[in-house]
Amino acid sequence: MRGIELWLVGLLSTLALVGCQSDEVHTRNATKPISPSVSRGATTEEAQSPTATAGRQARNTTSAEMPHETDGLPPGVPDTYHADMAELAADAGITDPPRIAPKRAVTPQEIDQIMADCMTDHGFPAVVKDGGGWGYEVPAGQSDAAALVSYSCKALYPMAAEFVTPLSADQLRVYYDWLVEETIPCMQSLGYPTPEPPTFETYAANYEASQALFFADAALDPAEVGGAMPDILSNCQALPPDDLLYGG
Repeated sequence: MRGIELWLVGLLSTLALVGCQSDEVHTRNATKPISPSVSRGATTEEAQSPTATAGRQARNTTSAEMPHETDGLPPGVPDTYHADMAELAADAGITDPPRIAPKRAVTPQEIDQIMADCMTDHGFPAVVKDGGGWGYEVPAGQSDAAALVSYSCKALYPMAAEFVTPLSADQLRVYYDWLVEETIPCMQSLGYPTPEPPTFETYAANYEASQALFFADAALDPAEVGGAMPDILSNCQALPPDDLLYGG
């Protein structure tokens, strides 16, 4: 995985809210959904619901409607764009991803609204979350269609290169301090178990080795993660604010 944009490998790659109305939540600095696993089965009634129909339409039209890949990349798009998208497609289980030309590079400050608008425009109504990030509902049986649209939107609007380079030592310290001083106390106030934080030196070494940033979930029961993380993300700001991380 490359840079900040893909850092959620360590943040619970599968949080399932199984059922006809499963929420998929994305954080600001991530291309990966926090809850990509949803029920793949659908009854006839569910498949004919308006949202499910939109999902089917998205599956059939996304590749045709999205602009196809061109030779050059817009200013600010990372040089690793094509490799990053191939990796994202593999992680999402998309075996034959469309080759999509990115429209432009985006910043963390605008990514949530852009992704929500793109998902909505292509059949999956999405909203920007109060605590940051964006999310949408995935009807049962429409997870493949939703994954394809999500992939396509991220391909259209990749994070600018300056935000996907490895964290500097100062930025890494911002992440660490935020987790220790804000995220973990907030989780404790909600009654969730939390781990003993590693030393900053250990944290920095782990990041150097694996790009892992998030450790506040380490003490959660894996069987309860699907219900716990959406609650935590709704009530706690899990990531440091952009002005702390990037300045401005």
